[in-house]
Amino acid sequence: MKFEILNVLRKYSAILGFILVICLTLQIASTGYLYLIHKPSGSAEVHQENVFKDSWNQMIFYWNNNLNFGIWKGFFRPWILLPLPAFNIYSDSLDKAKSNFNDHYAGGYGEVWGYLATMKLHGPIELTGILMVILACILFWFLIAGTILVIGLARKNVKSREKAGSRKLAKKIKKWLKVSIGDLYVLLLFGIFLVLIAGPIEAYISWHILLPIFTEHLEISIAYLAFLWVFLTWLFFLKLGGYGQVKKYLRTVPNRISSRKVNRPPRAARKGLYS
Repeated sequence: MKFEILNVLRKYSAILGFILVICLTLQIASTGYLYLIHKPSGSAEVHQENVFKDSWNQMIFYWNNNLNFGIWKGFFRPWILLPLPAFNIYSDSLDKAKSNFNDHYAGGYGEVWGYLATMKLHGPIELTGILMVILACILFWFLIAGTILVIGLARKNVKSREKAGSRKLAKKIKKWLKVSIGDLYVLLLFGIFLVLIAGPIEAYISWHILLPIFTEHLEISIAYLAFLWVFLTWLFFLKLGGYGQVKKYLRTVPNRISSRKVNRPPRAARKGLYS
């Protein structure tokens, strides 16, 4: 099971690392920019984090909210991780940074950076779990589409010269389905596990133990945020191979485009082939 989790993390390390690192970068950069350039909008009062009186109920709330978000986005908005819709995730990061800045501006540098560092204690674990649940739900829809395609190829009455190609395609799809079912299983279970782990960290540790430390010691907050950025970049892009995946994909794009142009039959031939 350990090796299955590592293999799945390596396979999806590029997209997970890209979203996590970009979100963290945007929040750090926007917080610094707001402090240097702008003044907070609205009241300049310091608002304390709205925590539950009972940490257990707070943890249950975080669990329900994060799991519902991941499952809802994955099943009913599966396009959320495409390049253009994923901008919503990045803009949400900016909104959170701006809200944190406006709420804690009057408390000084320590207040603003302390709250940001506190959020980023459980945040990467929480967001990784949510993204894995979303990926599992998206993969579920691809599995449904692949199953329908295999059934359609099996029932289609094709010509004898086309049977070999159809069987070969169906065999490839079946192999992909088998691998993807394992990926879905790991993504869903490990994603839920990470969300469950992040809940008690946020409810019992982040706001009650580490928040006073981060807000009182600016240097600790800055050092932690810098360490976290380096660690996430190293983990997803170097250790798990995300950088290699992106580099390999970018190298193959020109070859794929050129091969399609060469192998594609003329328009007249395509009409005769499919008529």
